[in-house]
Amino acid sequence: MSALEDGPATRVKLTIKCDQIADKDWFSKSDPMCIVRTKENKDGSWTEVGRTEWIKNNQCPEFTTKIEMKYVFEIKQYLEFVIVDIDDPKDLAKSQQLGKLETTLSKIVSSRGGTLTENLTGSKEGGKYGTITVMAEELKGRATDLFLANMKGINLANKDGMFGKSDPFMVFKKKRRDGSFEEIHKTETIDNNLNPVWKPISIRMVDLCNGDLDCVIKLEVWDEDSMSANDEIGWVDTTVRQLLTKQPLKLNDHKAGRNMECGSVGIDKINVVRTPTFMDYIVSGCEITVSVAIDFTMSNREPLEPNSLHFMSESWNQYQEAMIRVGEVLIEYDHDKK
Repeated sequence: MSALEDGPATRVKLTIKCDQIADKDWFSKSDPMCIVRTKENKDGSWTEVGRTEWIKNNQCPEFTTKIEMKYVFEIKQYLEFVIVDIDDPKDLAKSQQLGKLETTLSKIVSSRGGTLTENLTGSKEGGKYGTITVMAEELKGRATDLFLANMKGINLANKDGMFGKSDPFMVFKKKRRDGSFEEIHKTETIDNNLNPVWKPISIRMVDLCNGDLDCVIKLEVWDEDSMSANDEIGWVDTTVRQLLTKQPLKLNDHKAGRNMECGSVGIDKINVVRTPTFMDYIVSGCEITVSVAIDFTMSNREPLEPNSLHFMSESWNQYQEAMIRVGEVLIEYDHDKK
C-alpha cells in the first residue's frame, strides 16, 4: 500500500502565479505555462501531477487552471514547479525553461494563509528568474460541515378546497451532473396550515451541495394527502449562497416556472457550520514542536555493545532512524525550525 493512502489526508487545489519571469522572446514577452511534478521521496523520480493553461505574452502570469492533489500530513511530498516558455503548445519539446521551484507540499500548507512565495531558480546561480506564489486550499465537500436552517411557508396555496387547508411539507433536492435531481431531505408534515414553521433543518453540506455554495438545489413544497397522491404546491431553484441572504423565495407551480400565486418559502435562521479540519489549524498558523525521550532500558543492552539498540556507530540505530524520519516531516510545521 502506498504511503499516500495512509494517515490524516485531504484533497487540496494549488493556485499558481508568477511575477517578473524571464523574457525569452525577441519581439514579445514570454508565453508561460507551469508544469507541476511530484515524487514520494527525495531520491525518487519526478511524476507530472498536472499543468496550467498556456498564457501568451505575459511576464506576470496568474494561471486560472488549478492543480489538484492529495495532501498527507505524515509524509514529505516533494513538489517541483517548472515554468516554461512555449511557442507551440502542440510541440512541448521545443519549450524553454524559464525557472523552477523545488519545495514540499507541507511547506506550502504550513505557510501563513497556505500561501508560499519563493524565488525561481535557473541555470545560473544567483540569476534573477522572477518569483512564484503557490496557494493551497482544501477542496470543498468536507463531511463535517453542516447546513442549519429554520424555514417556513408563507401564504401557501390551499390544495384541500373549501373544507380544509393544505398539509405542507418541504423537500430539498440536489442537482446531479446529468441535470436530474436527487431527494436529500424532507421535513415533517404540518396539518391544516398555510403558514407552516418547520422544525430546524440539519443537513450535511457534502450531501446537500458537495460543499459548493453555488451548486443548484431545488426546494419543493407539497400538500400531503393520505387518501390520494400528494399535490405539489410549488417549487424554486436556489443555492445555499442565496439562502444565506435570508430573502423569501417565491414558489413556482409549474415545471416551466409559471407563477400562480402559490406562496413563498421564508428563512428565519440559517447558518453553515464549518468544523475546523486539521489543515485549517495548520494554515491558520498552528505550529508543531517535537520533544523526544528515550528509555535506556537494560533489556536493550548497554549502549556500548554493538548489538544494543542504543549503540552509536557510523550508521543510525533504530531510535535515531525514527527520530530523524519523524523530525523531517514535523520540521515543516515549525517556523523557526528549532
